[in-house]
Amino acid sequence: LRSLVGSEMCIRDRYQRRVRGRKTVSEMAAAWEKTAEEAKTDLESHKESLHSICDTLREEVRSGFTALREQLDAREKHLLEMVDEAEEKEKAGTLTARQESVDKCCEQLKAKTAEMKDLLAQGVFNNIAAITSEIQESEGELKALRSDIGELQIKVDAQLPTQHAKDAIERVEITAKDGTPGVWFSGNTRPASRPAAGNFTHNSMMQSGGEPMSALSTPIRSRIMPPTGSPSPAPRAIYINGLPHDTSEADLREVLGEFGEIDMVNSRHIASGGFAFVFYTTNEAAARALEKPRITIKGKMVNVLAKKQIVTSPSGTTIA
Repeated sequence: LRSLVGSEMCIRDRYQRRVRGRKTVSEMAAAWEKTAEEAKTDLESHKESLHSICDTLREEVRSGFTALREQLDAREKHLLEMVDEAEEKEKAGTLTARQESVDKCCEQLKAKTAEMKDLLAQGVFNNIAAITSEIQESEGELKALRSDIGELQIKVDAQLPTQHAKDAIERVEITAKDGTPGVWFSGNTRPASRPAAGNFTHNSMMQSGGEPMSALSTPIRSRIMPPTGSPSPAPRAIYINGLPHDTSEADLREVLGEFGEIDMVNSRHIASGGFAFVFYTTNEAAARALEKPRITIKGKMVNVLAKKQIVTSPSGTTIA
């Protein structure tokens, strides 16, 4: 009897353990399935946010180039009008006066020739010699005009240098806040050295393995930040424009160093655009520099402005 009771208790205990085990496994499965579903939902949300951000950036690119095309069209129209105006002015000053002289000689010759024909028809010969002399004089004047017109050379000293504009177009880039070419998200690894202005190509954004230099190796959560509701405060960088094109980094450090220690100077756009970015080691130093919106560098008054750091998409997602 004791043996039977013990066996029954053992069987019951094993059954209860099996039931508890099954329940635990079910709970664990339900938990990880819920976590996986949440992760997938978050991924889809982040994909939508990423697409929205890039759509905003694409629209900025399109609108920027549309504005450039409109500016080019307006400039082309202005230059063509300038050529038309110059043509009319040259025509009036060089050709029209000669045309009028030729027409005047022809009218005189026609009139004298008709007059001579009438006198000959009437048998009057008294004024023939005088009219003949006048015709010969007008004919000589016409020949002189013909010779002058034949030797006339019309040359123009004008050209349309477009290489500078082409170079400027090559320097139109999507850049990060520090001037690095490319589309960068939070957590991106930047290249050790930035490509020089004007030499940036699609290949310069490729890794050695052929993949684009992007944040594929970083988690999506670190690249897409949740909405913060407002942009970040003013950074430690300032923007200077209106600079003389021969301004050097040393010139900038000499003048702007009085506001605080300078960490870095991005001066690669001075020669082409007359502007630069100066990065201080602290926000306070940048704030002191911004207190003087107009300063003199190399004898020229330039503008000191705050440098924007955050672009906020309509959906509220921010790109750092």
